[in-house]
Amino acid sequence: MENFYIGLELLHLWGIQDFQLLDFMGQGLRAYDQRGRLVVSYESLSELDKDDFAPFSFNLSREKYEAEAQLKAIQTFIFRLEDVRLFALANRLPSPQSKKEPQAPEPPPQPEVKVETLSEKRFRDRLACRKVAKRLWLDDPSIMITSMVERQEVIEASGERSASVVYSWIRDLSPSHKPGRRKK
Repeated sequence: MENFYIGLELLHLWGIQDFQLLDFMGQGLRAYDQRGRLVVSYESLSELDKDDFAPFSFNLSREKYEAEAQLKAIQTFIFRLEDVRLFALANRLPSPQSKKEPQAPEPPPQPEVKVETLSEKRFRDRLACRKVAKRLWLDDPSIMITSMVERQEVIEASGERSASVVYSWIRDLSPSHKPGRRKK
C-alpha cells in the first residue's frame, strides 16, 4: 500500500487528534474503509460531539466511551496519497512523501579509531606497572624496591620505561620503603 496512508499515520504526520481528522474529512479529505469503499457518511460521523473527546476526562460516561471507540475507528480509515497531498497543500500541513519500498539499511557507522596520545599511554602504563608491583608485593612483601624495578613483569607493564621512572611510580607501594642494594 505505497500510495495510501492510514488514519493513524496522518495523525502522527500532522500532529493532530482523531476529532481533528474528522474535521478534515468534513472539509473534503476523502477517506476509504478497509474494503476500499469511500466513506460518504461524514454526517453520521460528525454527529459525535467533538467536545466529548478533547481533552478526555476520567469521568467519561458510557455514551462517551462508545463515542470514543467510534472515533478511534478513524485511525483505520485509508487515505489516498494524492488526496492527502492536495489537502495538505491547501491547508498548509506537512506534505507526505511517497512511500517507497524499504531499502536495505545503511551499514552501521564504523567506530572511530582513537589515537592514544603519549600522556594517555604513559598514564595507562603507569597504572599497569603499579598493579603488577602491588600484586607482587602482596605475594612477597620482602622484595626491595630496586629488585621490583628489575622484575620482568614490571618492565613489560611499564612499557619499557627507564628504571628511575618505574622507581618513582611504585616506591609508595613498597611495604618496607627501603631501596636496598643491588644483588650481586
